[in-house]
Amino acid sequence: MGQMQQDADEYFRVWNPEQADPNHQEKPEELEQRKAAQDALSIQYYNLVTSIFQKSGRMCGHLCRLSPNEPMAQSLVRHEHYLAHRVNIQEGEKILDVGCGIGNPARSIARFTGANITGLNINAQQLRQARQLTQEAGLGYQVNFVEQNFLHMDDFAAETFDGAYAIESTCYAPDLVEVYSEIFRVLKPGARFGVYEALLTDKYDEANPVHREVKTNIERGGGLARIHTSAEAIAAMKAVGFEILAIDDLGARPDQIPWETQLSDPTLEKQGWLSFALLSVFFAARASPLVNRGLQAVVGKLEQLTLFPAGSQKVVDLVVTILDGMYRGGALGIFSPMFLIVARKPEA
Repeated sequence: MGQMQQDADEYFRVWNPEQADPNHQEKPEELEQRKAAQDALSIQYYNLVTSIFQKSGRMCGHLCRLSPNEPMAQSLVRHEHYLAHRVNIQEGEKILDVGCGIGNPARSIARFTGANITGLNINAQQLRQARQLTQEAGLGYQVNFVEQNFLHMDDFAAETFDGAYAIESTCYAPDLVEVYSEIFRVLKPGARFGVYEALLTDKYDEANPVHREVKTNIERGGGLARIHTSAEAIAAMKAVGFEILAIDDLGARPDQIPWETQLSDPTLEKQGWLSFALLSVFFAARASPLVNRGLQAVVGKLEQLTLFPAGSQKVVDLVVTILDGMYRGGALGIFSPMFLIVARKPEA
């Protein structure tokens, strides 16, 4: 059995079809099972989808605000630099990137600020790419990576870092108090932590069946045991001792181009024909159940003919599901991937 098939089988063993039904009356033990498996879920998920994100031109793996006539790549970098600005990252400081993916934001922020960035990630496959890309970029002296769970940062002593940031990563913590408390521990007194948290906004209504379907699609399609709410994130920050300096849902800004447009318009990417083709197919499948069934059938047949690796059909299902959840969640205003919280560890 290939690695893709193994990861897909394990992933869908936890996120099985019954639990994926938004009308399913979830039992407490089902949620606890997913929370206990969250580390494995996130590793399997990114093993499955990282290559597709890269081929589609989305090497950074996060979303951003959009501006008219601004190239998508520039919008993404601006989004990263804005977070660095809000955290007040300075040249020469030691900064922690919590859940760094393949390191694009770390490299971008290192160039922008002159800071020394340590990227933390639990996924060995992503870290191999992160280290290679960083060496190719000539930033090995300034950016380094550590394979570790952000709930247990055992490699770092207390008060190690001058600042920290996270971009759509701490949502993978089963409990935000746990991850925020570890970040709090490794920061020096007076240091700032800024996060773009991916979460449900206060517009989410559990009694609304459409809202529940969107929530389930984000969780199942995004490798999440359970998605947190904005109220939970704010409460967790306060619970671990952070002083909150700013709260700003950038996803709710009245931008001329809504952020979710990047999940429906392939022309925003200027990365060549392969990127355009992949995004066009996935966006069409997201928008049309008929196209989605056709895509699944084609990929399934190619998988049977061994022209695609085993597990490809399940990967396609994941990508279409997360696109649908995030796009509709953004359009409804119930989901934001850029709920900004800036906090400070009090002075000793």
